[in-house]
Amino acid sequence: VMVAVQIDDGRHAVAGPITIYCHQGSLEVQLDAGLQPMGANDLMYLDGDAGHALRALSDVIVMVTIFRPPASQAGADP
Repeated sequence: VMVAVQIDDGRHAVAGPITIYCHQGSLEVQLDAGLQPMGANDLMYLDGDAGHALRALSDVIVMVTIFRPPASQAGADP
């Protein structure tokens, strides 16, 4: 994902854990504990349902991965 300067996604959360990788540029991640700056080659892990927001401080290239566990298979044989 390429993000232009001063873009703010707004605070949100996802069900599964995520990683945020800053490939180029700089950004801030707003967490419950405060702001966490990220620069080129920084990697962050967030547990599922962790509220967060991203704000680019410069032109930035970011990769966000979301782990979505498979749906429960009730009654399925192991």
